[in-house]
Amino acid sequence: MAEFQWWLLIVGIVAGGGLVAVVLMDGARREADIEDAERQAEATWISQWLSSDGRPVSRDDVEAVLRAHRDYLTLPPPDRLVAAEADPPAAGGNRAGASATGSRSAGADADRPAHEPGHDGRGGPDHDLADA
Repeated sequence: MAEFQWWLLIVGIVAGGGLVAVVLMDGARREADIEDAERQAEATWISQWLSSDGRPVSRDDVEAVLRAHRDYLTLPPPDRLVAAEADPPAAGGNRAGASATGSRSAGADADRPAHEPGHDGRGGPDHDLADA
């Protein structure tokens, strides 16, 4: 009788491991899974979708962006991210991206070095840090 209980334990462990593997399996498609013909169809779809939204973009431009994105994903991860700023910082040197009222603007960059808390003189949070 004891041999049968060990057999059930081993079968249960194997079945449980298989179930965990199936649940944790990632079925998402990768850039490498998409062939050139499908990429062209995707570019056509994106172009039509953007045009219907009032932002006409040619299929060739979208396809070039998709190719560039595929090439970007083959590169090793960057050591440091440097995001291009939409607007240059104000003349007052407000690099934190906060307005005079202390609210966060879209230009705040978490890649910049953090300042001491309260660097704006009001004891508020550092706006260079990413949202939690």
